Amino acid sequence: MKYSKAFIHTERTVNEKLDATSHKLCIQAGLIQQVSAGLYNFLPLGNKVLQKIETVIREELDAIGCQEIAMPIVQPKELWVESERWNAYGKEMLKFKNRDEREFCFGPTHEEVVIDLARSKVSSYKQFPFTLYQIGRKFRDEMRPKNGLLRGKEFMMKDAYSFHTSNEDLDREYNALRDAYFAIFKRLGLKVIGIAADPGEIGGDGSEEIVALSKFGEDYFIEQNGVVVKIEENEVEKYSATHEIFRGIEVGHIFKLGTKYSAAMNFNFVNKEGKKEPVVMGCYGIGVSRIINAIIEQNNDEKGIKWPVAVAPYQLSIIPLKYAGSEFEAIVDEFDKAFTKACVTTLVDDRDQGMGVKIKDSDLIGIPFKIIIGRRFNEAKEFELEIRATGEKKVMTYNGKETIKEITSLIHG
Repeated sequence: MKYSKAFIHTERTVNEKLDATSHKLCIQAGLIQQVSAGLYNFLPLGNKVLQKIETVIREELDAIGCQEIAMPIVQPKELWVESERWNAYGKEMLKFKNRDEREFCFGPTHEEVVIDLARSKVSSYKQFPFTLYQIGRKFRDEMRPKNGLLRGKEFMMKDAYSFHTSNEDLDREYNALRDAYFAIFKRLGLKVIGIAADPGEIGGDGSEEIVALSKFGEDYFIEQNGVVVKIEENEVEKYSATHEIFRGIEVGHIFKLGTKYSAAMNFNFVNKEGKKEPVVMGCYGIGVSRIINAIIEQNNDEKGIKWPVAVAPYQLSIIPLKYAGSEFEAIVDEFDKAFTKACVTTLVDDRDQGMGVKIKDSDLIGIPFKIIIGRRFNEAKEFELEIRATGEKKVMTYNGKETIKEITSLIHG
């Protein structure tokens, strides 16, 4: 991609009233743009990151047999009445009436809809177990949205639902999904821990939060008798004298729902003896869009974002002293074609700007590797390779395919 053709709009300054570093950098780097409180446009760079996160999630879940579906965000009142949550969920549920005066809501979660789907298709113990998931939008009418994607009203979420004939089988799938979650976050470059948690509005017999460590995070926790325990913000001062206080961002949450929803919504299966039993369920969420902020919180410096290669909008920026009509244009195009063929995503900075501006924008956006081509290339075919994560700089001599192979190997690890 040529920078001059890309819809990339970086900013040098940002509203100082913003608290979260990740929120500031999302705006400065041109990832998102606010539409209204808690509502954001994902610009091309932010959307690329979002799609790469989704790809990692899909690959890990598909590998353990989960199957992807897509459900509507608008849901009818009747299903929520069945589960007895229409009045219980709270003011975060945005309700409305259509032209026929029927009541609906914008889905804050999808247990009701997925149960209605499953019960219409399966009834025998022979058809279990199975796990369905989707990656889509949710809406929760937050009273005080803040910190950009960390607490928004509309957000991207991966929600999965497993269906079983026994608690033992639920435990098996719960552990499989838990392992998949840690594999996902490792690939995304996130440092996370698991914390026993309150099931909250979702309910069920037990749950665990997956938390990305962050100095900014809204969640507080301590280690007590070898166990990580979540504490409330108003308890921080109480524990700070005797415990080290950790902070983190919730990026995932998994639940053992048991028969809470299936019993309420009359979702049963016929067992081997021909008797009906309520289906046993699990629920597994990942905050897809807030992962962007979590990654930035763990990977940034005074220059900007430092994306892990797996999620970077572009893996390599190619920055020539000059481009159009210059002596560098041919070699830049050669680099671009060769790396694209090697499955490296590139951003060629062909703008008529000073080298300093180009380098600052590359660092702000967080591109993991950059090639800087200046006068030394004409003299000795030398250019500079810089690694964003470490700041390491290496002068290299261009040697055709061997050079491309060496850099590609560095990028792909």
